[in-house]
Amino acid sequence: MRRVNENTVVQLPSQNGVPEAGRREYLPVAPFQMICQVVHRANIGLIWILRLGGGVDYRASGELLAKIERLLRVVHLSRLIVDLESVTHMDSSAVGTLVACLRVLENQHVRFTLCGLPKQLHGMLERTRLSSLFETLPTVEEALRR
Repeated sequence: MRRVNENTVVQLPSQNGVPEAGRREYLPVAPFQMICQVVHRANIGLIWILRLGGGVDYRASGELLAKIERLLRVVHLSRLIVDLESVTHMDSSAVGTLVACLRVLENQHVRFTLCGLPKQLHGMLERTRLSSLFETLPTVEEALRR
């Protein structure tokens, strides 16, 4: 199984398992997924873990920001950890949404941590000099220890 980005050209196998010469198709980006978990630490309070998966693009960006804003209205958070390990694609609008989330959370005095950044996203944050804005850690487990 190969991970591919949106609009990536890949060869499709024929019926006998051998790729047909010259036959190509565009494969869509994996569907966006969002799973919420809550961890309560006595000395810290509520920590929300938001696990994202699939492709995060302009269509999913609004949904992500709306979800975080709903969380802030419903419950007082002390920290939000966003796990990006299962993200297959993230475009510039999604990165902009992460910056918007950071601003919203900082205004509410909520600690914001990104975990499991795919190599492509880490590179994008470095190139755009946005990496210094975010607290980034390799895993959710490490984030929970800090």
